[in-house]
Amino acid sequence: MQPTTAVRISVVAAAVLSSALLSGCAGTPAEPIVERTSQMAVDYPAYDLPQLVGQADRIIEGTAVSTRDAVLYPTYEGTDPLLNPLSEASEEEQRAASLEAAIAVTEVELEVTAVHKGEAGDRLTITQTGGVLDGVRYTTVQEPLLTPGSSYLLFLHEGERPALLGGGAGSYEAADGGYLAMAAHAPVESFSRDELALLLAEDRRLTE
Repeated sequence: MQPTTAVRISVVAAAVLSSALLSGCAGTPAEPIVERTSQMAVDYPAYDLPQLVGQADRIIEGTAVSTRDAVLYPTYEGTDPLLNPLSEASEEEQRAASLEAAIAVTEVELEVTAVHKGEAGDRLTITQTGGVLDGVRYTTVQEPLLTPGSSYLLFLHEGERPALLGGGAGSYEAADGGYLAMAAHAPVESFSRDELALLLAEDRRLTE
């Protein structure tokens, strides 16, 4: 049995995967060995359902095809110290900081079945918080990982890589005639396709 630890991190959802301060470079380790598990408590911004619809860059439905563990290495760019606190650091110091701030993530490939907002091709890869790094599998109930073979409705923000808006609040599992929440902090437990259609129509009206 693998030992389990608990850690807590406070982040803005966009800051985990893409932000004005950091832009990430992802690497994919080959067949990572898991020695223990660590549960992360991640603080995501709160959204109600109309806000999810309004602030999402893309809203899609799709089936998860595959997943793979990856590591996000932040890079520090820009000369403004307010935006980049390491602007005056040496390249060696910035590399060391990038390694120290590495984040375990999971890349999920989806077969897109419907596009409700924005644009998407037949396949789309999104990045989720959590994965394997240095022998530790990091997981968080605030953003349950998508499961290959299951179908979802996803609210995405662009950033450097498409990611879920609000963590798990931006992912709903497709069910007969509607969608079921995957995370406890989701704005609603479930809603119907008709309700989604009304929200999308209102969003289009507000943005025209």
